This record gives sequence, structure tokens and C-alpha cells, in this order.
Amino acid sequence: MRTNYQKKIVEHDLEFVKKADVLIILVDMPSFGTAIESFVAKNEGKKIILFSPNPLPTPWPLYFSDFHVKSKAELLETLKKCI
Repeated sequence: MRTNYQKKIVEHDLEFVKKADVLIILVDMPSFGTAIESFVAKNEGKKIILFSPNPLPTPWPLYFSDFHVKSKAELLETLKKCI
């Protein structure tokens, strides 16, 4: 059963995905929310930058991202190219 609190969180987060031109994903631990937000963003044609300085244990975030960066400097450079 969905609570009002859950509904507010999910709708709030998805509203930010809708408004974004580019989604930056920080992958330092598994996250259901990040996975769904990535899927929604990709289906809406948004660019996705995956930021992960460490090796990833799964191909899923890489599959849905347009760019994979491993440092803050690389993230800033890639973001400049996207906007």
C-alpha cells in the first residue's frame, strides 16, 4: 500500500528528472531510486552522466548512461559539453 509520504518523495524526484536537461548519477552504492530515475530520464531523451571513481559491480548503470566519468574534473568537462 502506497503512503502519502512515499508518493511525495517519488513524485518530487521524478519532477526534477522532468525538469533536468542532464542527469548526473552518483554510483557509490546501489539505489532503487537512481535506477528508476535513470530509466525515466533515458526514455525522455535526457543525457545521463555516470560518476563513479570506483569499478562498478554491474553493467546496468553503464548501459543507461551516455558518459562515464571517474573524476570531478572529468565530470565538469563532460557537463560543459552537454549543456
